Amino acid sequence: MKNSQHPPGPPAYQQFALLQKLRKDILGTLRHLAQTYGDIAYFTIGPVKFFFVNHPDYVKELLVTQLQNFVKTRGMRMTKRFLGEGLLTSEGELHQRHRRIIQPALHHSSVSRYVDTILDCVQARSTSWNERSTIDCFDEMMGMTFSIISRILFTRTDGDELETIKRGMEAGRTIFSRALNPIGALLDTLPLPGTFKLHNAKMNFDKVVCKIIQRNISETSSNADFLSLLLSSDHQLSIQEIRDEILTLLLSGHETTALGLTWAWYLLSQHPEVEDRLSCELKTVLDGRRPTFSDISKLQYSKSVIQEVLRLYPPVYAFGREAIRESKIGEYTVPLGAVVYVSPYVLHRDGRFFERPEEFDPGRWSPQSPTESTKFAYFPFGAGSRGCIGESLAWLEMTLAIVELARGWKFELHDQRTSSVDPLITLRPRGQITMNIRKKSVGDDAPSQHLLQQKKRSMMIDSAV
Repeated sequence: MKNSQHPPGPPAYQQFALLQKLRKDILGTLRHLAQTYGDIAYFTIGPVKFFFVNHPDYVKELLVTQLQNFVKTRGMRMTKRFLGEGLLTSEGELHQRHRRIIQPALHHSSVSRYVDTILDCVQARSTSWNERSTIDCFDEMMGMTFSIISRILFTRTDGDELETIKRGMEAGRTIFSRALNPIGALLDTLPLPGTFKLHNAKMNFDKVVCKIIQRNISETSSNADFLSLLLSSDHQLSIQEIRDEILTLLLSGHETTALGLTWAWYLLSQHPEVEDRLSCELKTVLDGRRPTFSDISKLQYSKSVIQEVLRLYPPVYAFGREAIRESKIGEYTVPLGAVVYVSPYVLHRDGRFFERPEEFDPGRWSPQSPTESTKFAYFPFGAGSRGCIGESLAWLEMTLAIVELARGWKFELHDQRTSSVDPLITLRPRGQITMNIRKKSVGDDAPSQHLLQQKKRSMMIDSAV
């Protein structure tokens, strides 16, 4: 397999400049690499060799075909100090075992049990809003998704326990930032205020979660929450293993979903024709009532809206894998220790796979659309056996949240300037996305006449056929 030829890429003497560009504008730099050097770009930073791949065939190679040849990168492995050995960080047989145990509780056929929990949390959050007010959209969606995921994971918690869990999650996010810092491991050994805060948050989080687990073990409960399902599994995990998986699901199932919803409201507020068509579908399918699980399959345009939001703004915009043995991607050899990066953000905006890639067009996801993307050109939840285990739950949560809020509220962008992205660990907005919201009155969500006429003509054509 030896092959000294590398893919095209910037020369080694530019590595310092490239590093500075990646730190200053990672998305722009990755797009430049793809546009300049093609489907595989090669560069070095210090002793580390990097391959940036930007083609569905190579994404499949990395995440599916040659999965066994790669592991999470050094930065992700560093987060084990806080996250433990959950699905996000574990490898090999341990990861496969945990996934087999957890999968039934998050399978598409199982998540229907969470519909009422999700809707109750959405309604509770929106009830706190004034009839006409201004909100920080991301902050509100974060609060909403935290209440949802915490209720799904464990039903019986009090306010103090939830507050401690929330602080633990906030600390968990900072560990990702440290993991990306070249001296992150050193910082954890120094007596710095941030280090003490991180360690205290971890200690308090562990204490509360272990208390909740022990309470569920000692009490006979009919709860259908995630923790109870784990404890009733035939292949029981240890308390430490359950703790690790709970923190992993809290982190991965909270901010990413909140970001998807935030960018959804941002895009809908700028595209009234899409919002109008969404209202038409809600009127047709629900006619003013609360959605049920059986409605989800009928809300095709609602799903298309979410698909398009996640195409333009995938919460996890880029990630890497480190080669644990010599491998090949395409015609090129990937040596031991090299890192292969992919970017859903860059590939999702590639004109070879998506027509008018910068446009917000949910119609491209219609089953009748001839422009539906190649499978591995679209992967907002990853792919293969390491893809997001909570994908079905995330789809359900985002669909129900958008449907329920769109039925009752109108979101209007407070500042019409385009919001830019802030690619930290996830694809956050830079600054606030401030929304003017108002409660809809009876008939206020009625679809426009041209949409109703269009739908009527479509029904007549279908009938004639």
